[in-house]
Amino acid sequence: MCTMTWTEFLDECNEFLKISEKLNDTWSLYKKNENEGNSFLIHKQKITININQPPSDTANQSNEAKSETANQSNEPKSETANQLNNETVNEDDNSEIIEMECHNKESTNSIAIETANEDDTSEIIEMEYHIVYSISYQVPVLYFRAYKSDGSFLELQDSWRLFRSYDENETIRTRADMLSILTQMEHPVLFKPYFALHPCRTSDILAQTGSSSNRVLTFISLMGPYLQIYLNNKYGLLL
Repeated sequence: MCTMTWTEFLDECNEFLKISEKLNDTWSLYKKNENEGNSFLIHKQKITININQPPSDTANQSNEAKSETANQSNEPKSETANQLNNETVNEDDNSEIIEMECHNKESTNSIAIETANEDDTSEIIEMEYHIVYSISYQVPVLYFRAYKSDGSFLELQDSWRLFRSYDENETIRTRADMLSILTQMEHPVLFKPYFALHPCRTSDILAQTGSSSNRVLTFISLMGPYLQIYLNNKYGLLL
């Protein structure tokens, strides 16, 4: 287990900000008041993802439908078979997912997390990230909001496409898996709905990194890439 106090979190955030300023990066610190937990790091950037094609829900059912259609092509076509063959079966694009897992058993439907490629129609999304201290878990938590070009919020399932996985061979997670990884929560400082990476395993993950002189930096370096935050390598050199 690797936890930190509020004072340690704030000190390491300030140290992180000094490095950010030296590198002309865009991180900042929001301070609501002096109360515990009421300050957090902010980072904004624009990314491009494909959000026009909805995530494939119940991927297993889709695979079964494709198999059934293929089998029918070798059989005499009845009226029902012709109707089935006239239906389009959505095929998932190359997908990427996050590997973190927490305890959640809300559903067993499978989904595919899709990312933009050259053949897809993509949209620019404005991301706002908050690194917030969790008083209950005593670890940093990554909250974020994603805005479309028209100013509307990205929906939960669309936000799953933001994930970048370290395992390119693994493309499908169950809906319960994704809900346990990324969930909508009330922001503990702003009291508004935000998406967040669930902190249930953050302490264990930080513990596996060994001794770190700045756990906030380590947290962002480890968790940030899943949501397309990529720190300059010089952050580690300037500690």
